[in-house]
Amino acid sequence: MYYLHEGTEQFEKPPVNLVWPEMSTNGFDMSEMKEYLSERNLSFELAEANGWYPSRHAGDCFLRIVIPARVMKYKQVYWQARAVSLNAFVRYRSPKGPREGALIYVSAEPPCEHDPEPTKRVVVVEGPMDALAAAACGYDAIALMGINPGVLALDHLKRLVRKRDTLVLLDSEPEATKAAYDVCMILASTGTNAMCATLDRKKDLASCSLAYRKEFLDDRLGEI
Repeated sequence: MYYLHEGTEQFEKPPVNLVWPEMSTNGFDMSEMKEYLSERNLSFELAEANGWYPSRHAGDCFLRIVIPARVMKYKQVYWQARAVSLNAFVRYRSPKGPREGALIYVSAEPPCEHDPEPTKRVVVVEGPMDALAAAACGYDAIALMGINPGVLALDHLKRLVRKRDTLVLLDSEPEATKAAYDVCMILASTGTNAMCATLDRKKDLASCSLAYRKEFLDDRLGEI
């Protein structure tokens, strides 16, 4: 999958983004977000606990789910916003400022009053919905936001993984499979036990059934 930031960052360097999209307080928008996630067998409760929220001010007027990213730069704000409306021409929006290595991290046990204990194993995926799907199976998950995250993001990935056993599960296209092996090699160079996997007859983890997700991740992570 090609994400807009993968191309624009190479040529432009606008100021670092410092602003979050305004949250929608419309009850209908919240219901639409819940329905969208439910239809994809994804947990609204887990998404909300990880800071996801609805907005109509994330780059356009369409209803979108804002997904916060973890950043490396002080005061930086970075996010992706997934369109809920089928009428939205662009599926994902991101801020105009540079990415600067930001990654989306979804905790299997999100914080309440204190930071959660990281899971012993972690799943690296391509998109944020896949990360939410993996987290619901009991594993912290990190979304690269594309198959070309850049050097800064890969350095950030090493820090977030913390040498935990890692499954790299990108989309099923040949380009993504090659990228997954490259990510595995980078993580292995830091002493991380990392393994690549590919889904059978499915594009990504979010498109699989709940039972299949759990069985697949448990089996593959058990092999590491």
